Amino acid sequence: MPLEWKHLVPGLCTMDLDTFLAHAVKLEHEAVETYERFAARATNVPEDTAVFLKEMAHYARLHLGEILDHAGCRHADELPPRSYLWGDRAGPEALTALLSSGDAIDLDRAMTLAHEAERRAAHFYEGAAEASADPRVNALAREFAAEEHRHVLALERFMGLKPY
Repeated sequence: MPLEWKHLVPGLCTMDLDTFLAHAVKLEHEAVETYERFAARATNVPEDTAVFLKEMAHYARLHLGEILDHAGCRHADELPPRSYLWGDRAGPEALTALLSSGDAIDLDRAMTLAHEAERRAAHFYEGAAEASADPRVNALAREFAAEEHRHVLALERFMGLKPY
């Protein structure tokens, strides 16, 4: 498990299915919000960057919908408020660097930040799968990690990175 998530292991070990799904919903919801907010204010970025951000928001919305189905909800706000393992920090897939940057962001930078976020999300789910004693959490966490890895690979192919 990547070093950045090691401090979460005690919480991951005791996570029940509802808590895991709430974390997954929060993670994807933050990704959707971040991509959508940045795409909406991306007036000084090249068109290909804006299109990329909108596409990433679309795919995050699809993944959020799948997770909400697992949770038996239709909207993220239907879940009760919780304390998340990552505390006050942004979740694994949030792109705070996009929102806090005053610099113009080109497609390469946007893709690099998205790639890092997708990798963090995959690592979070892998950590949950490794640490959880609940077989339902383990199975879903592995499924969600595989989904995030597909996003990582797609970005790597598009960016010309190795290994893919």
